[in-house]
Amino acid sequence: MLTTPTVSVQDPVPDDWTVVDDEITWFWASQVTHAGMSTFHSPNSHFQDGIFQILLVRGSASRYKIARALLGLESGAHIEMPGVEWVQCTQYRLEPADTSVSFNNIDGEAVEAGPIQGTVVPKGARFFATNFKREA
Repeated sequence: MLTTPTVSVQDPVPDDWTVVDDEITWFWASQVTHAGMSTFHSPNSHFQDGIFQILLVRGSASRYKIARALLGLESGAHIEMPGVEWVQCTQYRLEPADTSVSFNNIDGEAVEAGPIQGTVVPKGARFFATNFKREA
């Protein structure tokens, strides 16, 4: 799964990481197909695949382009739109070049602008359920 040992957000970026140094309008990392009931964000994700699927839109995208991609989230059509890129990885770090104009949120919660790092933790959680009857 992890090809690079886990590094802290304070550590330098490892030499074997791919660095994307560009203006990013939209960055969305996910390990699940749906971010909500009608948001088919990452059609290529699979349960416990150990991969982040990262959506990138570079440059100053027009409102029209962003609106089309947002509308495509319901069906997953956004993944084929021009200007929408996908990166697969097991770890990532987002370092805003200018924190005064960066807006970040994690799982719908606004967070202070600054470096954000994610690491896949294989089998990091277990879920248990019991049989139950649904009422008609």
